[in-house]
This record gives sequence, C-alpha cells and structure tokens, in this order.
Amino acid sequence: MSTVRFLISRHDVKLNVSGLVHTLPAGSMTATSSDATMDAPGPVVSHDFHACDLQALYPDVVDLLDRRPLGVFHRQAARTLILEPSMVDVAMTLQNVDRMAMLRFFYVYCLCRDQRYFSAMLRQTIAGSHSLFDFVEANFHRPWPVGRLAEEFGMPLRKFRYLFQQTYGMPAKQWLLERRLRLARDLLLSTRHKVLDIALECGFTNHAHFTDTFRKRFDCAPTEIRLGTPPQRGGRRVAMQRADAYAAMRADLVAGHGAATDGGVQ
Repeated sequence: MSTVRFLISRHDVKLNVSGLVHTLPAGSMTATSSDATMDAPGPVVSHDFHACDLQALYPDVVDLLDRRPLGVFHRQAARTLILEPSMVDVAMTLQNVDRMAMLRFFYVYCLCRDQRYFSAMLRQTIAGSHSLFDFVEANFHRPWPVGRLAEEFGMPLRKFRYLFQQTYGMPAKQWLLERRLRLARDLLLSTRHKVLDIALECGFTNHAHFTDTFRKRFDCAPTEIRLGTPPQRGGRRVAMQRADAYAAMRADLVAGHGAATDGGVQ
C-alpha cells in the first residue's frame, strides 16, 4: 500500500477496512489505508498521504527513525494512538492551513509515541519510489509532455502513468501542471525575474499560455500576484484583505498538491 490515511476525531468512529470493523476511540489518531470507510457522529480530520508526500517527509525525520532491524514488517489495517485534547485542536487547525505541515507535525508525534512501528511504515511506503521521485523532481519543469517523461524514464507510457498515479495519487498530467504553477508562483513572489523567464523556467512554452493557465488556477494574473493586487472575477475586484490573502498564498507555497485546470500538459 503506497497511501496512508490519517484519521483524527473527537468522537468514536466505526472504521471498516476490508470488511473488518474497528472501533476508534474518541480523541484518537489512526493510520489506515485509503480504501477504509468510516461512520462517525461528527467531523473527522481525514487526509491521504501518498508515497511522494512521505518521500518528501523522510529527510525531515530521518534522525528520529528507529535504526534497529525490524525483520518482516506487516502494516496493520488500523494503528491507533490516543491524543491529548490539545493535539486534536492542533489537527483541526492545521487541516485548513497546510497538509504537509500537518503531516510533518503528526508524523514526528507518531515517531515519539510509537517509533518502531511508524519508522517501519515510513520506510515500507517509500520503498521503490526513490528513482521515480528523483526523476520527476529533476525534470518536472522541462516542457515535456507525459509521453516524453515516460520515454526519458525508460518505461512504457501506460506503465509510467500507472506508477505515477500510485506514487503521487493523481494523474501525471494533472500533477505536472499543478507543480509547475506552484513553482511559478513561488518564483513570482520571491524573485524579480521577468514573467516570461519564469514561464519558460517552469515548463510553459509561451507567455500567453502561462498567463491564461495561471489566471485560471489562482484567479489573478502573474503580475497581479507579484504586486499584491486582489484577484478579479467577472470584471470586478474581489474584496480581500491584501495582507491576509497574500500571506496565505506565501504560506501555501509548500502545501500539498491541489487540483489544477488543464493547461496543456499532455
């Protein structure tokens, strides 16, 4: 299983995993699989993290991992930790801010509470994903369609798409577009490079295509996000607090992978 689902709830939860029902106590956090279903009387924090997310997490927590040999690791259908009430409050807050910040915070917590199990789960989940992860990180900014990436990786297109979906949790075309747009937004906010230069650096072939795709994703043009101009909808400026809106954009630069509109990645 290359996806880990974390569930956090203030209430008792009935969790069904492969036909087996587990009762999760109130105020707990559970690591389970992405095909689990649940029945809860109130809101539940639920996030799926894929191999690419855990690969990105690994350098941050490597010094906390259990180094003792484990032997054969069998991932449990549901591994549950009881949380202090304040930790549940933190989870409810972080879920609306930054999913990767939430992953780092709670995985460190899991390692402190149950180091042996969560060390082994992390290593097992990212096993086999290193080569694809390194390749994608080194080449996502190139103006290549998915077929060219598969060719350069040395894998048939159909198999590459399947492996990508399993590792990143979304189709390659969708992920590449989103990753390129996020990189462009980062550069717009942190450098004074020309918009065209940023577009080309992020894998877009021309200024017009980049501007149109960027506007569809972020509700503003590249020049507007750099100047701190509020987004525009229907020909009218959206009433936003500049400091709050664009501070949030900056905070979201390293957030998880959201959905993007189709900007021409093949």
